[in-house]
Amino acid sequence: MNLTIELSNRIGYVPRTGENIAQSDCTIAIASDFMTAGERLTKKLCRLHNKPILQIPHNALNTPEYVDSIVWLLNQTYQIKQKPLVLNGAGNGVYTLASKSQAEADSYALRFLTDALKHPDKRFVVGLVRSGGQTGYDIAIIKAALSLNLPALIHCARSKDGKFMIRGANGKDFTLNKQEYIKFMNLEGEILCQT
Repeated sequence: MNLTIELSNRIGYVPRTGENIAQSDCTIAIASDFMTAGERLTKKLCRLHNKPILQIPHNALNTPEYVDSIVWLLNQTYQIKQKPLVLNGAGNGVYTLASKSQAEADSYALRFLTDALKHPDKRFVVGLVRSGGQTGYDIAIIKAALSLNLPALIHCARSKDGKFMIRGANGKDFTLNKQEYIKFMNLEGEILCQT
């Protein structure tokens, strides 16, 4: 497993979101509420950077349809790029999910990504899965990638004091240093390329 953890050079969530989108080939956003400020920003920045986005409802009952859609989109993108793809994982934080359950997000992201990678029509290659490293689906997609032996990159929002800026289950922001962040996100067992 290969995980790189880094901070954006700029302060706040907006620059970090834009950087993750700009440096990826496609964004997968999983959410129960696509009208949050974060989800609207993600969609807007994908359009601005001319990058495809697929929005997937949290715990969608018609998961196979969405898996078919992402496989088709990634196949098309791979055919154009002709190189391993960089996927940006995004979505609601745990504070937005009705269940407030990180475990539920982790389980669904792993199931979804596993189904996409085992799809009979898969023609794409994934070179890297990246995300903004927040609770909920950001970190769930990273954990899923690591479980599937895909290289992963967390490119997290920087706080004014140069730490990792995180929004907690109560919807309030707080900051952590790198070691605190790794512990908070339950990433201690991963092999880290720290930058």
